[in-house]
Amino acid sequence: MHARNHACDAPPRGRTRGRASVRPARRARYGAAVFAAVAFAAGAFATGAGALSNETAEEIPWESGARRGIAPTQADIAEFTAATSVWYRVRTSQFTVLTHNRALSARVLEAAEAALTNTQRSLGISAATKGPVELLVFRDLAESAPRQRGFRTTFPLPRWHDARLVGTHQLDETGMFRTAVLLDDIPSQVAHVVLDAYFGGTDAPFALREGLARTFEASLASNLAGFAAAGAAGESWVAGARLFALGDDAIEDDALYHDVWNTGAAWGMFLREKLPPARMGALLARLRNGDPIAQVLADAFDHPPEDVLARMDEELRDWVLMTFKPPEQKPVVDLKKQGIT
Repeated sequence: MHARNHACDAPPRGRTRGRASVRPARRARYGAAVFAAVAFAAGAFATGAGALSNETAEEIPWESGARRGIAPTQADIAEFTAATSVWYRVRTSQFTVLTHNRALSARVLEAAEAALTNTQRSLGISAATKGPVELLVFRDLAESAPRQRGFRTTFPLPRWHDARLVGTHQLDETGMFRTAVLLDDIPSQVAHVVLDAYFGGTDAPFALREGLARTFEASLASNLAGFAAAGAAGESWVAGARLFALGDDAIEDDALYHDVWNTGAAWGMFLREKLPPARMGALLARLRNGDPIAQVLADAFDHPPEDVLARMDEELRDWVLMTFKPPEQKPVVDLKKQGIT
């Protein structure tokens, strides 16, 4: 399994990014949150057990039959805002969760188990993660930053994943619980872990893997609405032939990374909308086997292989604009002019 880190969010346009010795560091801001994709030195970040070996961790039982739902209620938010000095650990065969809130640990584990099932079912794949995935929910960015020893960056990362380690943080800058922990961070980062395990060291397109993982974020639709409102058919769109040829290391410009981030997410949403899980699984299996993505897409959508990426670019742009643009911005079709009454 490759030791690659993805933070899944786009950097702002016009910002200068520093070079890391292994992977480029990227700053990102989307809405009120700051995200980044940065360099990761394999094995440099200690596992949960090693990182927390000198701190108190209280083991709590996992109530496997308790289904409280993933979306937090107002009462949940109030409860999850409390953070103690103790780490509360709860685990299953698939995950080990550590947070500073007893109730939150249980809910994060529930969210992770649901995300694992949902990812594999929705994408039509099965992937073993070779041992429990560790989910660390730090109190805030201040606590998280010193733990990120393997990340070649001077600023803290709100969420990250690598192999079998996922990290995020509990409280925002105002001291309130971040609902994104349950709604965005855990679902997308678990999806990344599943996809990394499934593809291993193969060269499946970076943008597609990134985009598919992001489709499990609850906030993605609203983010793509902003992309559509800004004109997804314009210069921000990265053509498929270029998009799928780009690797993580090849994206040297922040503006380009921003566009790859949005366009890849749109591709992920489009494929999940159009392909049932069995067909999606067959598509991903062919990519894992090294088949060219143009041929794989041509077969999946019954298109001629000639210029299939250009053709699907047009279909995808139209779909994004029609699906995510606000109603007042969508094109109005005059049926009478088309002879339809």
